[in-house]
Amino acid sequence: MEPICGVAYPARMTTHAGRHRVERLAVADIGNLFIDRPGMPFQVELLAHLDGTVTSGAALTESIAAAVESRLGLVPRLRQKVVWPRWGCGRPYWCDDARFDIAEHVHHVELSAPGDDAALLDLCATIDAEVLDRSRPLWRLSVVTGLEGRRAAVLFKLHHAVADGLAAIATLAALLDPPGTPDNPGEDGAGAVKWEPAPAPRARTLVADNVERRLRDVAHALGHLAHPVESARHLAALVASARSDLTATRAPRTSFNRPLGPRRSLTLLHVPLADVKDAAHAAGGTVNDVVLTAVAAGLRALLLARGESVAAPLVISVPMSMRTAAGDRAGGNAVSAVPVPVPVDTADDDATLSRIVATTRERKRFGRVSAYDVLSSELLPLWLQRWIMGHFATTDQHMVNLFVTNVAGPPEAVNLAGRRIVDAYPVAPLGGNVTIGVAVLSYAGELHVTLHVDPDAIADVDVMAAGMDSAFTRLCGRGPSAGAAARTGH
Repeated sequence: MEPICGVAYPARMTTHAGRHRVERLAVADIGNLFIDRPGMPFQVELLAHLDGTVTSGAALTESIAAAVESRLGLVPRLRQKVVWPRWGCGRPYWCDDARFDIAEHVHHVELSAPGDDAALLDLCATIDAEVLDRSRPLWRLSVVTGLEGRRAAVLFKLHHAVADGLAAIATLAALLDPPGTPDNPGEDGAGAVKWEPAPAPRARTLVADNVERRLRDVAHALGHLAHPVESARHLAALVASARSDLTATRAPRTSFNRPLGPRRSLTLLHVPLADVKDAAHAAGGTVNDVVLTAVAAGLRALLLARGESVAAPLVISVPMSMRTAAGDRAGGNAVSAVPVPVPVDTADDDATLSRIVATTRERKRFGRVSAYDVLSSELLPLWLQRWIMGHFATTDQHMVNLFVTNVAGPPEAVNLAGRRIVDAYPVAPLGGNVTIGVAVLSYAGELHVTLHVDPDAIADVDVMAAGMDSAFTRLCGRGPSAGAAARTGH
């Protein structure tokens, strides 16, 4: 199968050396399980409206479930669960769920009248706040009907241990209708063959695999000694990158960096992608630079409305892909969080954009070298990783003020079970004392923006949304095609 959005997925499970292949979770994937907990679910989501009217919600759900199930052969991970083995058997691994039932993952929800957008976002916020069941494959697709005009929407929810933002889009793309053949069950013919779960690996297989991996990891680490010059240069780059990060990561105190509560709220914006690209090109920057500028304007409006200082730059955590080639990892997590200071001391969006372009250009000078190289090491003990991720999830971190993620999606509209997906709004997780997250996805010529917040900390999220809306208007020379959508309080 060709890579989707730069991530390739195997069509089926494979064997290795005549035995069952043990698919271990990567260190970064395990770290996301350590963060996940009640009140702080760590998952990525996508909210999308479907084209056309619905006469039967149950029939639509059945159709979507059948289409999704027929294509699960393209993404085996969605029929697998996480297993934590006993001591000596190594790190947790993915194993086929022998009890897999598509009905446990594709649900139908009927909205009560009037079924407006506010009610939809309210429902999505409720679903977002729920922790996924660890005893099953870590995903859920909710088919929502009862919207005004007999419309429907879907909310795809995937644990961050399964995929980062880029891989999550690739995962969803594998479940969509192949171009021009909406009734095709899947490119690999998965729908024509009854799926049989692979047997769980035996204890002796796990022990042997664990020993083999440990020896390979140690050999890889010792191999650096054979290339002292190259290793020294890499170490120097890592130190320089860490020094740059630490210099930028003393985030100022704000009223919205407080203990994360259990409720969530979603606010939506969208703007023509071509206009954003034009603004980015004019400034010598990227689409992400324009997004960060709009976020800075929204934060400035929020701080001023609360009577807080805008003198110090706020620090935004921006994910940087660590994938070095298309398809070099089948899903999972391969990103590093890069702190980017953004100015909020001026209302001049063009000046802010210029400063952000200079900052991000300097950060890119370090390339793909980052703390990810250390945190993704297989030699990192699980107890130490648990401690590191636990510290990240605490309420006293001072490294970042909020999260912003931007992922490129399909340039043309795509279909799910024969229905066109009208829009696509991503939702990124919150954690620790970070109560604001902004997720951005380009899809079918539009830039879709979701503000994901804790409404108990950000009851005035509409102020930030309006500030971002105005910044997009000024930077792009026109307003977004829709302003801030209704917000919720669950």
